[in-house]
Amino acid sequence: MANKQLDEEKLIMLVQENRQLWDRRDINYKDFGVKKNTWRSIGEQLNVDDIIAKNRWRYLRDTYCRKIIEINQPSGSGCKPIQWKHFDQMGFLKDTLASRPRMGNVEGKEENSNEGQYWMQDGPVLDDVLTLEKERHEVTKKRFEHSGNYHAMLSFVPLLDRLTEEDQMDAREQIIKFAHQIIREKKKNYRVA
Repeated sequence: MANKQLDEEKLIMLVQENRQLWDRRDINYKDFGVKKNTWRSIGEQLNVDDIIAKNRWRYLRDTYCRKIIEINQPSGSGCKPIQWKHFDQMGFLKDTLASRPRMGNVEGKEENSNEGQYWMQDGPVLDDVLTLEKERHEVTKKRFEHSGNYHAMLSFVPLLDRLTEEDQMDAREQIIKFAHQIIREKKKNYRVA
């Protein structure tokens, strides 16, 4: 696929048109086959790999959630007006966010410091998913603990941390594209041999 800047506005529009990617109430939300095909189609329309489109979408969605949290800070906290170019366009997600008060150490009293904190609607399902992800992460961590590739990638972290969020996402995209290119070339070589 062509090496060009991803059109974020078009990506947001395409995701908005495909409710199964963001609305848990959609009948196809849990159908991974449908979602995979949708991401593939979006990637083709944007002329990028579907993984890159999906990763950029996660970045945009997470940024939107952070902006919503900023808006809901208690008054007097000096919150500035939101100045993010995609904020209004991402407004379709607002109904899929739910405010979740967290409990403090004192029984029966809610902790005010997390007021207005927003999360994607999930309830107990999210807790199960997070537990499974943590377990998967631990297994992966043990598997790659002594891998030279793992340590080589870790060496990039301090460099990436110096970049802006936007530049970090661009760097990640380039790394993913490069890895995909190598994999495709290896597959072609194996088929020929």
